[in-house]
Formats: sequence, structure tokens, C-alpha cells
Amino acid sequence: MRASFDEVYAARYGYANPAEPVEIVTGKLSASAARRVSRSPRRAASSADGSRKGMRRAYFPETRGYADTPVYDR
Repeated sequence: MRASFDEVYAARYGYANPAEPVEIVTGKLSASAARRVSRSPRRAASSADGSRKGMRRAYFPETRGYADTPVYDR
């Protein structure tokens, strides 16, 4: 594993020193899992139960713009 690290390091930065200790400073993790399907019916949100507090403009990157968005009390 160390030899592979030194090879990639040398390719990226132009040199490697196998005598120096290696320190891991930053890590990255990706994970995925199967989604469990709920069989219980969902309750429709309504402002009658008092959970909806109002509306607010929010930015959505996927639409590249702002949209009026309902705000709910947790």
C-alpha cells in the first residue's frame, strides 16, 4: 500500500520520499443503503393542525432560482 501511495504522490507532486512517515489528515467516506418502504399511509399536511408557519422564498440549485416554499413547525 505504501508503494502505491508513493507512486501516486510522485505523479501528482513530482517527488516522493519513502523514508518519511505518512500521516492521514483528511478522509472521505461514501455510503449507500437500501431504502425501506413504509407501508403506513402518509398523513397529508394541512395548515389546520397548526404545523404550517407560513411561506418563505428559498433558493433551489436544481432549478437555479428562488421559489415560494412552505415553512412548517417541527
